[in-house]
Amino acid sequence: MPLAIVIHSAMAEKNIMLTEFTDEQALLFSELPSVLTASRHEQPIAKAPAAVDIITAEQIKRYGWRTMAAILGSLPGFLSTYDRAYNHVGVRGFAPPGDYNTRILVLIDGHRVNESLQDYAGLGRDFLVDIENIERVEVVRGPASALYGSNALFAVVNVITQRGRDLQGVRLAGELAYYDAYQGQASLGKKFSNGIEALLSASHYYSDGHEQLHFPGFGDAYNLDTEEVQRFTGKFSWQDFTLSGSWLNRQKYLPTGTTGTTFGDPGTYYHDRRAYADLNYHHVFTGDWDVTGRLFWDGYEFDDDLPYHVSSSQRIVNRDYWQGQWFGSEVLVSHTFFDAHRITLGSEFRYNYQQVMSNSDENPYTLYADNHQSSSIVGVYLQDEWTLLSNLSLQAGGRWDHYDSFGDTVNPRLGLIYQPTSSTTLKLLYGRAFRSPNAFESSYTCCQSSVPWIGNANLQPEKIETFEVVLGATLRRLL
Repeated sequence: MPLAIVIHSAMAEKNIMLTEFTDEQALLFSELPSVLTASRHEQPIAKAPAAVDIITAEQIKRYGWRTMAAILGSLPGFLSTYDRAYNHVGVRGFAPPGDYNTRILVLIDGHRVNESLQDYAGLGRDFLVDIENIERVEVVRGPASALYGSNALFAVVNVITQRGRDLQGVRLAGELAYYDAYQGQASLGKKFSNGIEALLSASHYYSDGHEQLHFPGFGDAYNLDTEEVQRFTGKFSWQDFTLSGSWLNRQKYLPTGTTGTTFGDPGTYYHDRRAYADLNYHHVFTGDWDVTGRLFWDGYEFDDDLPYHVSSSQRIVNRDYWQGQWFGSEVLVSHTFFDAHRITLGSEFRYNYQQVMSNSDENPYTLYADNHQSSSIVGVYLQDEWTLLSNLSLQAGGRWDHYDSFGDTVNPRLGLIYQPTSSTTLKLLYGRAFRSPNAFESSYTCCQSSVPWIGNANLQPEKIETFEVVLGATLRRLL
């Protein structure tokens, strides 16, 4: 069996801009690849009704990116920040402090990553897939609620993972970095003669973090920046079926005195657990009927220890415990008429059967919040693609969503795509998107340490409406 061993030597993580001209800047100086995410089917980037970026596994390896936040932060118009707890990504100048990436829809092989309590999507070491197992990342800029529903305000990020055939053996990878950081990762992948493909991967990451961090007005935090992550992923395919899943466990100690906790207390931490399982079916039937179906289950669990000193001798630990579990399904049918007219019809259902958000003090025990609820979401979307001329196409579509909390919302999308030459593309785009109020915003009410959280059940969706002009060119043909 083939064996590959890869050793990474990493410096302190940085967002690296694509400034060096190399052969791997292939999206500028070679044929443009196809994209799957923009229209929920494969098509050339030039025909996609959006501005699209594709980051390949080769680029990730060349530039040494170790997190999704670093990958996205390298793109024009994206901003990545880190607050010693989570990585935050903003787009087009919009990056509100404390936002848990709720205005970007993150997908893994088309499976929704944003969880059901705060719409949080981990993009740092808390991402669900090891960087080594990424085949490519598709970034579709602009509003995309017409196909994907809530959270697709500024971009949709779809991470396409490797399959068993991409390894055909064992891969061992190790990473050493400053701050006594290390990661070990092992992957096993193979495509068997009977057509079954399997990929299994496990990893462990640990870092002491910065030994000394200075915070003006508070002082220095010593040895309080530890992070530890365990991750397991699997992907199995046979004929038209693919079963995939991931499990992640992350604990991050906090040196910042977050939410008014005692600065310098070594017992302050966040603890996240995330898992999902996804069964996907895809088949092209006779007559060019393209059918995709998906069944999925997701889980998210969070707890923390937040110590406060009410006096020099009395230390109280405040604790959150959150748990979300949900399942759902998607069905998509696409058909091409007369080689020039493609209709895509799809539906999505999600049932959040467990949404628990509780908060209490220990020593003495005081319960402040104990929210238990459930909710459901239904969405139906339609997309119509017309090839009007050999170099002119029109795409129009929209999606209707119904939420238990606020009711109905409809979001359209329109794109006119013109190719005056074989190497130049002009796109005129219109879109509308929304972010639904999440469970935390609409229903969580709590009062701890005199800092109130008051949920608002009457919240309406956050909305965005954009008009864009995109000009693209294949530079090699112009030189």
